[in-house]
Amino acid sequence: MLKKILGSILFIFILIAGGIAYSLFSSSTEAAQLHIESGTVTVNGNTVTNDQTLSSKDVIETTNGKATVILHDSIIISLEPNTKITLDSLTRKNPVVSQPTGTTWNTFMKLTGVDGFDIKTSNSIASVRGTGFQLTDKKVLTADGTVTYNDAGKTFTVTEMTAVEQGLQRPANNEEKTSVKNYYRQTVNELKRMRKTEMNKHQFLMRMIKTQYGMSDDMINKKMDEIDTGTINVDDIMRQAPVTPASLNKLAMMTKEIQNLNQKLARM
Repeated sequence: MLKKILGSILFIFILIAGGIAYSLFSSSTEAAQLHIESGTVTVNGNTVTNDQTLSSKDVIETTNGKATVILHDSIIISLEPNTKITLDSLTRKNPVVSQPTGTTWNTFMKLTGVDGFDIKTSNSIASVRGTGFQLTDKKVLTADGTVTYNDAGKTFTVTEMTAVEQGLQRPANNEEKTSVKNYYRQTVNELKRMRKTEMNKHQFLMRMIKTQYGMSDDMINKKMDEIDTGTINVDDIMRQAPVTPASLNKLAMMTKEIQNLNQKLARM
């Protein structure tokens, strides 16, 4: 049944791909979006209460709140309370963000042609090509993949479950491992939210799936949760498609990353 559900999504995309798929089911991508998690969040000094799009040079700050900034549907920046970032550059190839204060968790996925991502504090730069990490003014902690970290002119290659703090590289301690676990859970939830938003862009397609299989929204969500545990190989499904619209690629990549993080959680 799971393969039929994903297969039906794929099949419908293939059927309509000839000529109208890219107009009806093309996947628009905002350069930057803000998702408010909780508490007080400001943009350029003004308190905001709703999710919104962002622009280059915007300054996002949390006081007692939490927020998530999404760049090109490929980079997820989760701001902890008392954190401030500036969107220095929103070029698709390599966005650049400044973080003068606070703590962020950063996830980078190559979904929409983004090759790299740089985030700078007052005296350090973290450059990534596909990874997840925590960054403060004094420390970087890598949760997934590898980060190139330049601290006061000294460059470190920071691998999974290691940290660099005050110029010294070391394994993650127990407290940091707990933080990584919480980061995995938080990122899974954010990816599910992003995936649902992407699916909701195509209500016509979703109505076709519901009608064909007699499924409600709750049933689809439940089946997607089962898929997220890794019960289906997304790459196998994608290889069956002679045509892969951008929206389908996004859904596949988000689902693969959710599966990856859920598997890491299961091993911890």
